Amino acid sequence: MYKSCYRESIDNPVSLTIYSWVFKAQNLSFKTPSLDTCVKCDTLHMKIKFSEGTEREENEKLMKNHQKRAEKVYDKKSTDRALSIETRDTVVLAFDLQQCLPTPYLKSGAAFYKHPLWTYNLALRDCTTNTVYCFMWHEAIGGRGANQIASCLYYYIMNCMPAEIKHLIFYSDSCSGQNKNIHVVCMFLLAVRNNPNIHSITHNFFVAGHTHMDCDVDHAAIERAKKKTSMDNYQLVRSCGKKNKFTVIEMHSDLFLDFASLLKGPLQQKKIDEKCLPHSYDGPIPISDEKKRDLISLLLLINPSARSFYTDILSNKDIQDEHPLLNNSDGD
Repeated sequence: MYKSCYRESIDNPVSLTIYSWVFKAQNLSFKTPSLDTCVKCDTLHMKIKFSEGTEREENEKLMKNHQKRAEKVYDKKSTDRALSIETRDTVVLAFDLQQCLPTPYLKSGAAFYKHPLWTYNLALRDCTTNTVYCFMWHEAIGGRGANQIASCLYYYIMNCMPAEIKHLIFYSDSCSGQNKNIHVVCMFLLAVRNNPNIHSITHNFFVAGHTHMDCDVDHAAIERAKKKTSMDNYQLVRSCGKKNKFTVIEMHSDLFLDFASLLKGPLQQKKIDEKCLPHSYDGPIPISDEKKRDLISLLLLINPSARSFYTDILSNKDIQDEHPLLNNSDGD
């Protein structure tokens, strides 16, 4: 079916052999369309379906303009990537926060009704070289708001970016709580000032509902791998990647910076020593007592070498008492 569509849309189509070779060389594949569809598209589709005359024409026009805006961003990303490959002083980067990873990841029914410790993974893909960086931390280290996302990006710019790169072009969704906000803008301004190699940083946003990007493939690879192994999340992510394994950067409390402290008003920066930016956290973040109890109750299902990780996590009351299961090797 796909070959037939190709032949119908091209004046001088190549043979099936060359078509297949190019398709494989570009690392392309087909998959079932995502169920996470655009709300605006779905809404306009229903309006078009149940409207007539001028109203229908107006809805069709809105639909066309909306989809045109979405395609424009995708086209720009392709153009930017081609430019980055040609110039070599430009890099195109896409980043997105994965759905929370439960820790520990257990298939036992006993874990179904328990509160897991959530692990966060901000996947950042260098679309020019197809290198993947995964910034990982859990909820007892930090949250998943604007300062945390900005801190991960800042770490990449200051520590991971090749020295020859002068122009950075970022792509992300337009989530205001994480990506599209003044804190990230302040971080970019600070990065330009503190990294003399950078000449410009551009941040582009996909249209809401049309945010399919390279990071989705990386997230899917992690989800597939998760079903086949019992490794901890960090080691699991390190094992992912076909040609190049994912690079995991473990974020700790002292790596999360308070970019909000740069602001004295909505759009005004403070005059402070920007090389001594305060941290977002003074130390570990206590989890709820209920979550700590649930984690302790699952210890017998966890590798003994990893149990201290869970017992050492602070809770609101800093629970130290052992769970009854730990005193009975049979679990009765």
